[in-house]
Formats: sequence, structure tokens, C-alpha cells
Amino acid sequence: MNIALNVGRSRISILSITLALYLFSIGVYISLARDLEAVPVWVFLTSFVPIVLGFSLALSSLMLFLVSQRLDSSGICEIWAFSVGELLMYLALAQTLSGALSNFVTAIAAVLSHVPRMAQLDPATAGEIRGLATGLYFSLQAAAGVIWGLLVYAAPAVFVYRIPIRRDRKWVLLTGYALALLSVFWISAYPYQIKARTAGRSTTMTYFFARQFWQPSLWRAGISEFADLQKKRTED
Repeated sequence: MNIALNVGRSRISILSITLALYLFSIGVYISLARDLEAVPVWVFLTSFVPIVLGFSLALSSLMLFLVSQRLDSSGICEIWAFSVGELLMYLALAQTLSGALSNFVTAIAAVLSHVPRMAQLDPATAGEIRGLATGLYFSLQAAAGVIWGLLVYAAPAVFVYRIPIRRDRKWVLLTGYALALLSVFWISAYPYQIKARTAGRSTTMTYFFARQFWQPSLWRAGISEFADLQKKRTED
């Protein structure tokens, strides 16, 4: 059993765009932090870790897709290497949301919340704009959260269900994916625990590991320090 070559090539295109987005995001974060005279890695620690994880997963997935291609005239991909690469690709795309796109959603809300003060609007209009900004933020956050859930949980399950291999081998794929997912969640909990302990809060790795099962709940807290710096500079 094998996969058509053009299917593997489409995955390579997706991963290439993902890798470019990681590099773009890193450049944006460094520029934003320097503009506020802060240390980029520390301010965006909870974003850099998912980006590093996603970059590693994307490269691993890309390598597996390349290895799965047979160097002959048959034009097919070997199914096992392709399957593992597919599952790693879903994890990489989910880390893209956690490390990059979620911050842009939060940044939109942060900017809009400062518009009334910068434009010196009357209290009624300012309150209306803040309400609209809050509604926009939660709408975008909900949309990104749903996509994250589909990438992490639904897409791998559907893929393994549809892949034409024996049921016992499907369980091997699911078990391997579950172990990879738990490893990603555990590593992703580190920056939140480091930030919390630095702020003097009494938290544990287990607490943040448990919250990783729905990472969208942590997205806003992940760049709270950047939002505070931005607010302070606006007030000054």
C-alpha cells in the first residue's frame, strides 16, 4: 500500500510555507521587543518555545515526506514514512497557531483597546470601541482555538481512520502520536512555569501541563508582559 506522489508534494508545499511563517514571526517578535527596549526571548518566551518545537516538527515531517518518495518511475510514496510525517505536520501546524498567529490576534485587540485614548474620543464612543474590540478579539480567538483543536485532535484521528493499513498498525500510529503530543505539551509547559515562578506565583509544572491540552486558554496570558510594556509606553 502506497500514497500517490502528488499527495506528498502538496504536504511539502504546506510545510515550506509554515517554515517561512516561523522565520517571519521571529523577526516580528525581535523587532517589537527591541522597540520597547526589552529582551525578545524573555518577553516572547511562551511564543519562542512553540516556534522552536514547530520548526523542529516541520523539519522532521518534511524529511519524512522526502524519504517516503520512491526514486523510480512508479510515482508513489511509502505509506509508513508518509503517515508519520503527516501526523508530525499536524503538530507543527498547531504549534504555528500557538507560537505565531495567536499573538497577532491578541495584538489586534491590544492596539484597538488603546485607540480611544490616542484619538481622545468621548467616553461613550470610547466604551463602544472597547466593546467592539473585545468582541472582535473573542471571535478571532474562538476561530483560532477551533482550528487548533481540529489540528491536534480531529485531523490525526480522521487521517488514521482513513489510512489503508491494518487496524493493529493504526493503533501503533495513534500511540506514537499520543506520545509525541504529550512530549510537546510537557515542553510547552516550561515557559509558563518559568514565567509564573519569576512573578512569584506558586504553581507547578503539572498545572500548566494539564492546561496544554487546550492551549488556546493560555494564549492571552502568554504575552501579558508584552501588553504591559506596550501599555506603559503608550501612557508615557
